[in-house]
Order: sequence, then structure tokens, then C-alpha cells
Amino acid sequence: MSLHPVRLEHINLVSQPQNTNKYHVQPRLFLSLKDTFDHIMRHDSTLMKKIEGDDQAAQLQMG
Repeated sequence: MSLHPVRLEHINLVSQPQNTNKYHVQPRLFLSLKDTFDHIMRHDSTLMKKIEGDDQAAQLQMG
């Protein structure tokens, strides 16, 4: 652990599946690794719910 904030850099394959090399810097600093992972879990959960909702809407439109 460190007294310095954590900077998160990641590849977002959910919203940009073609992007396998370019890292995105999260626009906030985290207080600890736990704070970082909690943020990732909240973010991914919200994103997956949106994707599942979009998939269901597309299936309904297709009949």
C-alpha cells in the first residue's frame, strides 16, 4: 500500500472491442486498490446491465 493515489489505466473491450492496445486513463484518482476495484465492479455491473437491456430491446424489435 502507498500514501499516493492510484491511477487506473485500462483497455475497455466492452465498449470498444476493436481496441486491444490503447489504454484509457480513468479520469479520477483512487484512494486505494480496494477503491479502484470497487469502482471497476460498479462500473462493469452498470455497463453490463445496459448492454443486456440493449440486447433485449434489439430482440424485441426483431420479433
